[in-house]
Amino acid sequence: MPAVFAEGATYIIPEYVGSSYVKIKEFATPSIEAISFSYERPEEIVMGSGESVQLGAYTLECTSVNTIAKTVGLLIKNQSKNTVASKMLGPLNQEMLDILPQHHEAVEAMQLRYEDVQVELDIRNPFEKNKARLYMFTEVQELERGAPFPFDPRFKVRPDVCGHCYQVNEVLLDNPEPIILDKNNPIYEGPRNKNDRPLFRIVVDNFDGEMIHAWHIEAEKGDELIKTENLAFRPRTNLDVLLGVNGTTEGFLRLSMLPRLGFMEYWRISAQGPQDKLSGSVNTGGSAHIRR
Repeated sequence: MPAVFAEGATYIIPEYVGSSYVKIKEFATPSIEAISFSYERPEEIVMGSGESVQLGAYTLECTSVNTIAKTVGLLIKNQSKNTVASKMLGPLNQEMLDILPQHHEAVEAMQLRYEDVQVELDIRNPFEKNKARLYMFTEVQELERGAPFPFDPRFKVRPDVCGHCYQVNEVLLDNPEPIILDKNNPIYEGPRNKNDRPLFRIVVDNFDGEMIHAWHIEAEKGDELIKTENLAFRPRTNLDVLLGVNGTTEGFLRLSMLPRLGFMEYWRISAQGPQDKLSGSVNTGGSAHIRR
């Protein structure tokens, strides 16, 4: 075993390697405390020294472009023509390229952020003749870990990172309060978006007070209502499903990977259900409770 075993941003440092076991000295995987995002598509621009452009409610000015030092000087002015932010982006040298985009200080060296606007240097194609190629972002929002989801305060934000790479992978929405469904309340609307529309609905179709015989998840796509199949493959006392998996969410999947693989193998070799189904084990009694 090497001195440091790493997979993406996750690493393990062994303290002792024996014939049948390894004693681990340190094991770490990254976490995200906050993320910035925008629903607006970024605009790509090319600017030279002395040029300016509208940036949301502000004006972006380019004060210098140095293609030798690989730096770009920028400033942001408000509507009163006062400078509210300025920065020299770069230098985009080989030392920086070697640690981008993993190292957050290197990333920040290529960005100028003020309030709800941000400008960043195109690190793949930064210059065009004597001008700089930039991306402009507007209506930027920030989500902090544990903060209420801005469009639906029933949920808290849990940004998480893939332990197999270096990039943000998922933003989980965690409901601190249990979701309780019963015969009189068989539908639960999931987190709402900026248009105050639920991203999905959980619907219990057949519940006799003790066992769930049928339930599904549905979502709207334009004017179309998309529904899953019945997710209670047999009568059961719980709701448990993982849908739309793309890659891995480290904090969630790593803790549950082995049990879920065990369930997959259970379904594969037994007569309990199809091999592509997963079952959980949260007993909810007379009502269907969803914790997360």
